[in-house]
Amino acid sequence: MINDETIQAGRKSRVLAMTSIAFGTVLLCYLAAVSLALPGWSPAKIAGLVAVSLFYGYGFIAWRTTQYRWIAHALILTAQIMAFAASLTNGGLTGYVAPMQIIAPLAAGFFLTSRSAIIYGAVSVGFFGLLLVFDINGWVSPPPYSAEAERVAALFLLSTTTVLGLVCVIGFVRALERMLVAARQADAAKSAFLANMSHEIRTPMNGVLGLLDLARNGPDGRLDAEGVVTAHASATALVTVLNDILDVSKLDQGAIVIREEPCDLRGLCEEVVSLFGVQVSGRDIALVLDYDVSLQNCYALDAVRLRQVMWNLVGNAVKFTERGEVRLAVRPEPGGGGGLQFEVSDTGIGLSAEARERIFDRFAQADDTTTRDFGGTGLGLTICRELTRLMGGELAVESEAGAGSRFHFRLEAVPAGPVGRLEGRNADVPGAVSGVASNSGRTLRVLVVDDQAINRTVATALLQHLGHECVLAEGGEAALACAAEQRFDAILMDIQMPGMDGMAVTRRIRHDIPLNAATPIYALTASALAEDRARYRAAGMDGCLGKPLQINTLAAQLADPCPDAGTVAQA
Repeated sequence: MINDETIQAGRKSRVLAMTSIAFGTVLLCYLAAVSLALPGWSPAKIAGLVAVSLFYGYGFIAWRTTQYRWIAHALILTAQIMAFAASLTNGGLTGYVAPMQIIAPLAAGFFLTSRSAIIYGAVSVGFFGLLLVFDINGWVSPPPYSAEAERVAALFLLSTTTVLGLVCVIGFVRALERMLVAARQADAAKSAFLANMSHEIRTPMNGVLGLLDLARNGPDGRLDAEGVVTAHASATALVTVLNDILDVSKLDQGAIVIREEPCDLRGLCEEVVSLFGVQVSGRDIALVLDYDVSLQNCYALDAVRLRQVMWNLVGNAVKFTERGEVRLAVRPEPGGGGGLQFEVSDTGIGLSAEARERIFDRFAQADDTTTRDFGGTGLGLTICRELTRLMGGELAVESEAGAGSRFHFRLEAVPAGPVGRLEGRNADVPGAVSGVASNSGRTLRVLVVDDQAINRTVATALLQHLGHECVLAEGGEAALACAAEQRFDAILMDIQMPGMDGMAVTRRIRHDIPLNAATPIYALTASALAEDRARYRAAGMDGCLGKPLQINTLAAQLADPCPDAGTVAQA
């Protein structure tokens, strides 16, 4: 069966072409044998030669194209009509030509779908019914050959029908075997992925909880500076895993939209390289940015998604390189095409030919030792490939085991005017640390609505660190009471709360509380998919802050009233 996804389109077309030519050859041999037994021309022979020409024509077209579906339909329908017409002059329903109709539904199931097989099966039954009607009315002619010639022709056609039917059945069985193997491989990949996810989640959680236990049981209940950095790095690693899983889900749903806006491309590249400077510090690795001098600094691109791709590629290069060089290069497209060529190369462990074949597969890494020695979810390169495709490029790799790797892709990019560097732009990047300001010195009064005490504590600490004042509400009713009594500059609204959820509270504030009807309200939630954000906006919210809440993201959202300005990392 060639209609399953384990076979490439080109191969499907070639199989169809060979099958069509085989049909034409069988029919041609039959006509030759008939001509020996019954010399001269007849309408049936002329129709047969026309069918032979059609079968060879279908085969030629199928061989030259990958659009095989309409060719398959034409082939099967032509065979059905030919068999019906030939049966009218060769004994009708009880003749030796009629069984050729049985091939049609088998071929439809082989080349097309089970639904097509049912439809063509019904058509064959309809032709059998017509032959019965014609036979009852005396409109069917007996075979015009001798009894001996009729037996030979019957043997030839029935044997051919049996062989063709057997080919289709074998195709079904082999397809089932392929799908069974694919299912087993998928199950094994799922098991390996779950085991890897358990490791990737538990390892940073071990760092966070272990250090917190140490602080809790210490004499002063505090962590030293090194412990704080380690705990933050562990928590950031955990967020990275969760974001990878969320990104894969959004890619599956088609929920990621590419937004091309003017961005400082050179500054973006410098930022990515500088953020990995800490990781390579003290190691025998040179981290190089090769930004071609002929390029402008500013282009219209999706800075968020391009940063994500470069971050993953450079991060992988750093992780798999013990010594030598990691280079991020941006150059004009060769040949003066007007696009940009992005390249991340390294002198690391490289990839074998087998690893290159599956390195972009979901949940896959180069081999089992990669996960054990270097960690990772096996999702990063899958996400990079899909994001580059959404941006109009195609991520490719050139690599040899022990000789480093070179990942590259091309993007169309239109030069843009100068743009300023955005404060907190690296807030989305795992591990990024930047200074935060108190919104140009302005102190905001913020209402925090959340039924979980720990979430209120975290939000309060972050807001106070940014220099803002906050009022806390433990649920929807308390939030409405606060909003009716005090004016706020912003409201952080939890979504899932007992009793009245965050969207219901927002609608009540917008319609029933004039004091804060125009106050920016931001969803504070772990559910930040595109369809979730659409529901929040429909309820009257101005944006969405994903949990876990990070200080740079919070600062950017409060500084910019644009909807969803702070959701780039989580959304």
